[in-house]
Amino acid sequence: MVKVLVTGFKPFLSESINPSEMLALDLEKKFDFIKSIILPVEFGNSFQVLKKEVEVVKPDYLIM
Repeated sequence: MVKVLVTGFKPFLSESINPSEMLALDLEKKFDFIKSIILPVEFGNSFQVLKKEVEVVKPDYLIM
C-alpha cells in the first residue's frame, strides 16, 4: 500500500489554531494510507522533526 506523509504546522505566534494542522489531522482520519505530522514553527527545528519522521515512516509521497 502507498504511504503518504502530510505535514501541518503548529499555530504561529499568538494564534490558537493553524489551518494546516487541522487539514493534516483531518486527512489522516479519513484515509488509512495517510500519516500526518504537525511540525513546530521554530526555525531549524522543523526540518529535524520532519527528517526523523521520514526515516521512520518511509513514505512514498511527502505533501507539505
